[in-house]
Parts: sequence; C-alpha cells; structure tokens
Amino acid sequence: LSRRVPMMLRQLATHLCGPRAPCPSPAAAASPPTPEGLRVGAHRGAMSHAPENTLGAFERAIEMGAYRIECDVRQTRDGVLVLMHDATIDRTTDGEGTLRDLTLAELGAVRAVTGAGGGTGSEPVPTLEAALACAKGRCRLLVELKDEDIAEATVALIESAGMTPNCT
Repeated sequence: LSRRVPMMLRQLATHLCGPRAPCPSPAAAASPPTPEGLRVGAHRGAMSHAPENTLGAFERAIEMGAYRIECDVRQTRDGVLVLMHDATIDRTTDGEGTLRDLTLAELGAVRAVTGAGGGTGSEPVPTLEAALACAKGRCRLLVELKDEDIAEATVALIESAGMTPNCT
C-alpha cells in the first residue's frame, strides 16, 4: 500500500481538479499553494512510516511529496526547543518523564518509538533547529507551540534559519 499512495494521490488530484491539474512534487513544495492542485500535508511527518516528529518522519514525508509538515514544539529544562507532541516522553520514546524536566543531554539518551508500546527506533528527539534545516527549501512547516512561553524563542529560531516565509 505505501508504494501505491503517491499514485493514488495523483489519481485523486486528477479526479478532483481535472486532468490538467499539476500534481505537487517535492520540488514545488516551496512554492505557494495554488487552487489548481491538491496539496498533501504530513501530520508530525510521515508518522505511520517513522516515529512521529522525527527527522526520519520528515524525510519520508518529503519523499512522499508532502508540501507541508505539521510539527509540535516544546522546550527542555535547559531552554532548547525540540519536537515533541506530549508533555511527557513516555508514549513517543523508550524513556519516561516530563520533557520540561529534562535537559537536551538527558533527552539524547532516549530514542523515538513508533506507536504506543511500539518498537524502538534509532532516532533521537530532534531539535527545532534540526527540523528547520531538514525542511529548508524542501517543504513548509506548520509549527504548533505546545508550551505557552516559547513563542518568542520559536519565532527567533525560525527567522535565524531563514524559514519565515515557509512556516506558519
């Protein structure tokens, strides 16, 4: 099924938009969305193919033609912005604890997992900086702030990465 998904998306775009509708490609991802084509976003990356909110999930989503990836941002105890949906690392990693209580170094000792109780992956929890570098020039990001006090730091990091036009 995973090999047929891009073909099925092209067929769906043709069905919805007509045979002349351009099919979005990774190369076109940085361009503004157009009314002619169907665009596919990836929730926490390609989270059914790699652990959510990891660079592996981002890479897979980009390979599959996603024009935008939604990601969740939280802050570690030492002030580093990282990708993590939940307030704790219990569900998405092989570790336990509240993310806000962990430093980046402590977080580096855990690995992301796929699904509740799923197998261990080889990927660490990525920083927002690494995610921005991964996406730059390849796709847009929809950045969801999960902690209340991280807006200024997040915007500053997005601006310093040159990703302001490609982040919402």
